[in-house]
Amino acid sequence: MRKLKKALASLAIAGMVLSMAPASIFAADDTTRLYGDNRYLTSIAVAEAAYSEATTAVVAAGNQANLVDALAAAPLAAQKDAPIYLTDKADMNDSVVKSMDKLGVKNVIVVGAAASDAVVKELEAEGFAVQKLAGQGRVETASFFSSRRRHTR
Repeated sequence: MRKLKKALASLAIAGMVLSMAPASIFAADDTTRLYGDNRYLTSIAVAEAAYSEATTAVVAAGNQANLVDALAAAPLAAQKDAPIYLTDKADMNDSVVKSMDKLGVKNVIVVGAAASDAVVKELEAEGFAVQKLAGQGRVETASFFSSRRRHTR
């Protein structure tokens, strides 16, 4: 009887230890981590991993206070089958421009805070056809995309 209690206690302890272990211990590691040295370079890594070519790209501000614009524009990017790139809201990231050229992007939809005159002018100077989609603030920008999506169905 004493051996049975020890065996049951050992099984219970082993069960608790295994249940607290992260799931990654039991899963095969067949994932690829996509990243860059910063959020802008990470957006490039994700775009280039997901697309070998694209005619349209979505550009959103990567500034901390404006990241919600990229989230709000995600359904639009999916609808257009377009990668989402991040840039500074006051200046177009040169690495993003190079990546868009690499993918063959011709049309750029600039959303939210990234739709500044400086960013739009830089993109147009690089030869992209640019469309601005932005509200007065992040809430209006987000509602613009949700109302636009409802009306296009």
